[in-house]
Amino acid sequence: MCGIFGCTDFNPNDLDRARKALHTLSHRGPDQDGDYYDDHLYLGHTRLSIIDLSENGRQPMVSEHAVIAVNGEIYNFQELRRELEDKYRFRSRSDSEVILHGYAEWGIDGLLKRIDGMFAFCIYDRRTRTTYLARDRFGKKPVYYHLSSGGRLLFASEIKTLLEFDDDLRVFSYDGIADWIYHRGSHSPHTIFDGINKLAPGSYLALSDRGCRKVCYYDAVDVALAKLDKPPLRDVGVIRDGLDAAVKKRLISDVPVGIQLSGGVDSSLIAHHVRKNHNGQLHTFSIGFSEPEFAALSEEKYARYVAEKLGFIHHQCNITHEDVAEAYERVIYLCDGMLDYPNTIPIYLLSRFAKPYVTVMLTGEGADELFGGYTKYKRMEALTSGNSAAGAVPMWLLNRLGNSRLRGPARRCYLQKHYGRQPRSILENLNCYISPETFRSIFGECPGSLFDEISYERIAELPFFRQVLLMDHKTYLFSVLDRQDRGSMGAAIESRLPFLDTELVENALGLDRDLLFDHRENKKILKGFSAQLFGDEFTYRPKRGFPVPISDWMHEHSGGLGKYLDRVFLSDFALADRIDMKSVRKVLSPGWFGNRLLNYGDSEAVWVRWFLTAIRTAQDVFHIHSVK
Repeated sequence: MCGIFGCTDFNPNDLDRARKALHTLSHRGPDQDGDYYDDHLYLGHTRLSIIDLSENGRQPMVSEHAVIAVNGEIYNFQELRRELEDKYRFRSRSDSEVILHGYAEWGIDGLLKRIDGMFAFCIYDRRTRTTYLARDRFGKKPVYYHLSSGGRLLFASEIKTLLEFDDDLRVFSYDGIADWIYHRGSHSPHTIFDGINKLAPGSYLALSDRGCRKVCYYDAVDVALAKLDKPPLRDVGVIRDGLDAAVKKRLISDVPVGIQLSGGVDSSLIAHHVRKNHNGQLHTFSIGFSEPEFAALSEEKYARYVAEKLGFIHHQCNITHEDVAEAYERVIYLCDGMLDYPNTIPIYLLSRFAKPYVTVMLTGEGADELFGGYTKYKRMEALTSGNSAAGAVPMWLLNRLGNSRLRGPARRCYLQKHYGRQPRSILENLNCYISPETFRSIFGECPGSLFDEISYERIAELPFFRQVLLMDHKTYLFSVLDRQDRGSMGAAIESRLPFLDTELVENALGLDRDLLFDHRENKKILKGFSAQLFGDEFTYRPKRGFPVPISDWMHEHSGGLGKYLDRVFLSDFALADRIDMKSVRKVLSPGWFGNRLLNYGDSEAVWVRWFLTAIRTAQDVFHIHSVK
């Protein structure tokens, strides 16, 4: 697990500047660094050593015809190596060298079909002077790029590296910011920086003298559509065995492995399969809150129960408001300003706490989006039947009822009024953390559709329950994975995600609906596994997710984040002349009512605070010049 940075049309006079930019990725790879350059390309690498800790694993790796730098892990590298050993000489035991020789043997398309793992890599073919930039199937590892009008490509694992190399890129994109706030960072390829894009999961760029082309080599929608003519999968043993195999692969390491154990169903199942495949001593880690008033947010007792039952050494990391405030600007920096989730901060603090014990942690990310873990799925499905009578209820009445004990009926009526019998609108808007009405009052028109990058016509061929899960898999999940990557890699810990194993995902895409959720339960298949292992009381308690006291964090000036919000109202805020500050003050005033209370049940004023504070802080951290 590492950091990569590269630049085409490279001038060797820029070598010091390139190496200074590469240094911004040292948190991702503190163990080694290296670079390659010629009159066409600079390629730098910072290494977090996981497989083959020796000098032989140093990158970039160079062969007779190609150069490679990899961020990630390839889990089937040993079997691929056996296919290649008769023809190619290996100098290391690393998975990265397998990619290098695999490209020579199979080409870029054949290589991407074969490798199983999480990755973002660059391969430079010295014979054809072609630069390939590729990302894994589900977007576990990030990579960003800037393509100039003259065809020069800059790319890196994190945006800050590009800003360090080219100061002219320190410009916000207003459209990118609006898109990030409205779509929660899930609307590829935009970022909050002008001219800097993220490479979409399951795709690669190829840059040569003939120009730049982007190729999609994998799409989960294709997999789901291919299963339409087949009977739905009802054999839960396939899923259980698939999860076991996925965990087993992810235990391959030359450094200590641990578990990020929340106490929920998903990470507890991971822990069970780790114990099946690992006989030695192993550490688990969970997060908690030191202040007594927030103790109820912690599920540490459940995490400890699982760890003790399985014979692991458990550690609890308790954090305070002061810890959060101390880490806030650092996490803004690690996230390149796009701090989608407040609980990214606890993930970073937990990873920093765990670093003396482990270098790799397995997590349960991806299970909810794959196996129907959110209550919204049932709500969204119910809306497709609609109730035309809801349209006659005026919004002023719904707003009044929403602030009363009748919030439940008011919410159902609001959702039917706005989304009933509108499947496309349901898919596009119900993940928004700020309602369309509030967004327009502050930012103007809502940004482009999620379906700019995803074909609604193709998704609409699937049953609606599958459409809902796939949309989350192709949008919301991206930001969840980015949260995990930035939080853990900020402390030089590699997160591995067994639920996003390719074979497991593809089998889950064929599951019968009734194994996923019904009117009583979500995530039925995984809860069934959990109940057998840990009992009904553990399994069927209310879902908590990863709650944090965000309202308290944002309001606290002493030991909290309130001081950062104050800077949003200073005249030098980059967005001061682009957004309606009067509406911002109105939304943040006491007693203001927003439609997210009817949509999701919490106040969107909190999220307006959160996003604007993050943007203002990013402006200062990255010394932004202007907004386009």
